[in-house]
Amino acid sequence: MIFVPDAPALRQLIEQADPGTADADPEVEDGDEVRLADWRRLFPSPRRAADRGVLDFEVYGDDWFPDFPADVFERVSEALDGGDVGEAVEAPCGEPGRHHRCAWYLPLHASAKSWGIYLRETCILDRMPQIAAGLSAPALSVPLLKSLYRAAAFGLFLHEQFHHKIESLALRLLIVENRLRYPTYDRAVYQKVRGTDDCLEEALANADAYRRMTEAAYATWIGNSVTGAAKQRLSQSWRRSPAGYRKAGSYVASAPYRDALALLEAQLHEGKRTPSRVAEWRHAANMHESLFSVTSNVYTVIPVGATPVMPLR
Repeated sequence: MIFVPDAPALRQLIEQADPGTADADPEVEDGDEVRLADWRRLFPSPRRAADRGVLDFEVYGDDWFPDFPADVFERVSEALDGGDVGEAVEAPCGEPGRHHRCAWYLPLHASAKSWGIYLRETCILDRMPQIAAGLSAPALSVPLLKSLYRAAAFGLFLHEQFHHKIESLALRLLIVENRLRYPTYDRAVYQKVRGTDDCLEEALANADAYRRMTEAAYATWIGNSVTGAAKQRLSQSWRRSPAGYRKAGSYVASAPYRDALALLEAQLHEGKRTPSRVAEWRHAANMHESLFSVTSNVYTVIPVGATPVMPLR
């Protein structure tokens, strides 16, 4: 059996390699409240899905009974009737100065206490009518609302989980090499190209989300029709996304995705925008996979005093 350190052990390795490392805060805005989400209640084991209705999103067998705000019913109903659903938010993180950040990943390198994925619930609710607009006008129902919520949350989650996967590569390198690669990559590569079309990590995070939307563990609870509408909305949003994010369409096919991922992995390893050893990374297909389940560290961000729709732990 191979020993895989848990988060506290990995954080200890980080602090040993860089004694000056301090815990960052969750980076929430004034008026925000952070709650730990119960991701396994939102997406239980597919084996629990039972008693399907006539429509593919009518899935039962979970123990999540959300109380959706009244305006969500109205906005989704208008979308199903062909009403205006507004412009899609430009990117999962939002564009500085124009949108709240809808989702972000706080790396373990930055915080032992607060690391994980943060999802702003108002953004999840905003995406529900945008996804519903791509459906063939089914009747409004609670199962449909649950499916739309799951699809919207899953799309945001997948983008941020890709960032976790890239950090997982850095953590594996730390275990093997006893050398911090992540801070150098962030400073010398990511921050240098952030906000430009050379920001490969954000493009691949969008592409990875698109490619993984149909994973059975999640799609079982969403249904094929809503999954398809969510993928369509995601690809449409790229046209209005900031530089970097908008390049996702170039990497949704398997070969370009694999080649770009190899380049990104080499950038992280060497801390250079133009690394010298890229070809080797094409043979390291699983090096960037999650080192441990990030679903235990998913947080919902809500206005102080609001009642969350997201199931909580």
